[in-house]
Amino acid sequence: IAWDENGGGRTELGRAPNGTLELTIPTNTSIENYTHFVIFTQTVLALQESPTGSMAFYNSFYYPCDTLPGLPCTTGGGTTASAATGSCTTAAQCSDCGLTMDRISALQESIMKGSTSVLGALTSSGTLALLEKLIECGELGYEVTYYSANAEPVPGLVVSCTYSCLADLSHCQTCQAQTGAAAESSTPDYDGISMWKYLDCMYRGGAGSKAGSLAYSYMFSNGVFQGTGSEVAEQMSCDSVGVVSALVQPFSLANLSCDGVCAVTILLP
Repeated sequence: IAWDENGGGRTELGRAPNGTLELTIPTNTSIENYTHFVIFTQTVLALQESPTGSMAFYNSFYYPCDTLPGLPCTTGGGTTASAATGSCTTAAQCSDCGLTMDRISALQESIMKGSTSVLGALTSSGTLALLEKLIECGELGYEVTYYSANAEPVPGLVVSCTYSCLADLSHCQTCQAQTGAAAESSTPDYDGISMWKYLDCMYRGGAGSKAGSLAYSYMFSNGVFQGTGSEVAEQMSCDSVGVVSALVQPFSLANLSCDGVCAVTILLP
């Protein structure tokens, strides 16, 4: 490893015979101010003075977002902080929303928590309207999981980004937001933003992000998305809510409700 592509200030990592394709670097090798891997050839007589090849390497580190002057670490335009929470696209199957696999798994557990599961922010009007609708319709067998929601990072809360950049900061290949103790946390709402972008992307095709208004409440029946809190509360009647809640095993007409005379059609497989 060396300070530059010419091998300045180099330190030898190891030697290998001609034709070697891989070289194992010792664990905890100190990078210090080194920026390049360089390769020198050696004969039985002497070591070549100039390197045969060199490659700049990327270094991963944590740093407050948007505080490194001139750092070109953006994704799809915008600032580092906005990019770090994920561009969140359906083309990437919503894998670029800023959530780790552990956080996605924790979110899926909440979605499958009950036959009817509600995910919502406690301060969201959509969450409150949905819960009122379920109570109005006599549907009390639901599970609710509350998550935090922030349209922007909480004032005064330092949002750190995980950067992977060249040593001279001329280029960064990744940057991901890490709020507070996010690096160690597996909670989906670690930053109050990414999980809502993920849900919007995964279940609404990014409609909220495109409109500039994310939904902060979602309803699921047996893992199937039924609508946002506002949509269910405003558009679904108690008959519809009752039918949705009846989609459980074993099937029971006791889970159905309607106003007046009910007409029930049962479709057998």
